[in-house]
Amino acid sequence: MPDKPRKRAAKKDDTTAAAAVSPAAAGLPRVLVAVPVYGTHAFLDACLSSVAGLVSRKATHDVLVIDDGSPELGFATQLEASCAAHGIAHYRSPRNQGIPRTFNLALRRAQTAGYDHVVLLNSDVVAPPTLVDDLLSALEPGVATVTAWSNQALTSASCHTAASTRSAACVRCSASTAFRTACMRS
Repeated sequence: MPDKPRKRAAKKDDTTAAAAVSPAAAGLPRVLVAVPVYGTHAFLDACLSSVAGLVSRKATHDVLVIDDGSPELGFATQLEASCAAHGIAHYRSPRNQGIPRTFNLALRRAQTAGYDHVVLLNSDVVAPPTLVDDLLSALEPGVATVTAWSNQALTSASCHTAASTRSAACVRCSASTAFRTACMRS
């Protein structure tokens, strides 16, 4: 009889215990939507509401908010409560180490928990409910990254096609515009 898996204690800098893993539906990819936060009050409530309302027919997804040691008094408690109210996993880094490290924590979490894809979403983005499916629709062989435009980046509904097909090609023109970027090694 195999031994029962042991629960390991979470370290202060360990995101593997931070997010509950949703059971994957048969055959669907798993997507982690990671939102790094550093004391951003202006858009945060709208962002959290939008990611709590994500729906997907193409994948199962979880949302993880990572507080990069925001220094404001009471902010961490407020953020944790807001995440709990929205049903969103939360992790607070013990100290600020910058956005690259916070993104790396999210990527490590996704890797160790067996996610197939990661959405790194800034905390000032109001995501459309179909964000996960929109981004997955842009994936195809040879695509290294799929990037959503910021809500503030679009100024018209015209097509936003890059000059070089190696750098980007427009998939759809709306507030949730997704771009396909070819792998530079190909």
